[in-house]
Amino acid sequence: MRRPRITVRRVMVAVAVGALICGVIGIWVAWLRAGVNVANYERIRLGMGGDEVVTLIGRQPDSSVLMLGRIAGPELFAFDGQTGWFRYQEWDGARITIVTISDPDSGRVLCRYSVPGPLDRLRQWRPW
Repeated sequence: MRRPRITVRRVMVAVAVGALICGVIGIWVAWLRAGVNVANYERIRLGMGGDEVVTLIGRQPDSSVLMLGRIAGPELFAFDGQTGWFRYQEWDGARITIVTISDPDSGRVLCRYSVPGPLDRLRQWRPW
């Protein structure tokens, strides 16, 4: 039985196909996360319902858990593990991560804040 020859052309075709697949996946992920941006973060108001936030962002949160803590301000939540139960929801985007803290019963937003997304964190490391 003959083994297939590995040629430069076959290697180039394999690299091109791999790059195309990575590009398509990257565009798809960016499109899915398009609603997670600074403009939508600024539209989130205290007292909004959880369904309103999901509609505004355009998708369900990436993370949604009950946590013990306390609200220390409109944009500050302290994870102290003892004060009260709150719903912590997080939407990850390329440039920003949006976090809302809401009442577990009514779903109303009590606190919101944002942190830089992974793309902006990578940009902070570059030397130029």
